Amino acid sequence: MRVLALIIGLWPTLALSDGHFSIVPPFLAEVRGVSSDDVLNLRRTPDHRSDKIGSLAHDATGVEVTALYDDARWVQVNSGETSGWVRSRYLGQTSAAPWHSFETSLSCFGTEPFWSADLAAHAEAISFQSMDESERGFAVNWVSGLSGRLPTDIGMGGEGVSAMLSATACNDGMSDRNYALRIRLFLHNTAGFDGCCSLAR
Repeated sequence: MRVLALIIGLWPTLALSDGHFSIVPPFLAEVRGVSSDDVLNLRRTPDHRSDKIGSLAHDATGVEVTALYDDARWVQVNSGETSGWVRSRYLGQTSAAPWHSFETSLSCFGTEPFWSADLAAHAEAISFQSMDESERGFAVNWVSGLSGRLPTDIGMGGEGVSAMLSATACNDGMSDRNYALRIRLFLHNTAGFDGCCSLAR
């Protein structure tokens, strides 16, 4: 089993100004307070007059919140192949743990070349697969939190792999979805892989 060293860029966990959420994005939520015969509309911009670009079911769960606007009165979420804005009063946070506690697994991915990686809950292991390779598994050896700016590179050796995770806006370049986590993955004797990560499956 190969070993992964995971470095994360941490920022303080904040109580948001409207008191509705206790942590900053990304986090998972569920739709609340919407009638069973209605849906929660996604808007192109955080404005009730903005174009509708999609919707969430009245009982949708596992909704990933990726950004906040206007004192968290509006939040950005992903639905289908697009990102949109919904009123936060119709969403309820389903976990009090910030993303870097790794209570929830992460799905990471990138393009040019296409690749994917799944970080298990509690950061116990990660699996990696690129377009022309079979899936490889790595045990997580250590996790380190950094405050402030992340380093631009990480040295590696042996059969190791290293990854840097940061709470930074990210787009996969293939869809209109936006994410709140960016990853740079380094495999031994290969170039780095850049991509985004999501809490939602």
